[in-house]
Amino acid sequence: MSALPPGTMAQMPDVRLARRQAILSCAIIRNVVFYYVGWVSEDGQGTLKDDTELGRTINSNFIDMAVLEWAKLFVDARGRHSWQRFVRPIEARTVFRMGLLRVLGLTFRRGSNTTRMSESTVITSLRVWMTMT
Repeated sequence: MSALPPGTMAQMPDVRLARRQAILSCAIIRNVVFYYVGWVSEDGQGTLKDDTELGRTINSNFIDMAVLEWAKLFVDARGRHSWQRFVRPIEARTVFRMGLLRVLGLTFRRGSNTTRMSESTVITSLRVWMTMT
């Protein structure tokens, strides 16, 4: 069943763009997984397996990279990797955006170009997104 509204024609996205977005999505998942594996309990809480300054820096760099890559897809609307370049029809963008925000437990304010999220919300969003892919 299609998520597009009735009567909406889906445009075929550029294959190279789809490839870049898929590679970026894999990089996000990989970095989040590496972040979690660095913890003793492997849930992102408690103590790190390598609790030295180097270990902490490496572990936090994984989540930093995941958030930066996530931003390439979902924050920078005019960016090279933006999801809006892949989902072209306005109706499909609205359906996708509202569905993503609903899953993440967020709302979109009219007239606002940004949705502010705390670090814990971003991490929770990444966790939810990983289970969706």
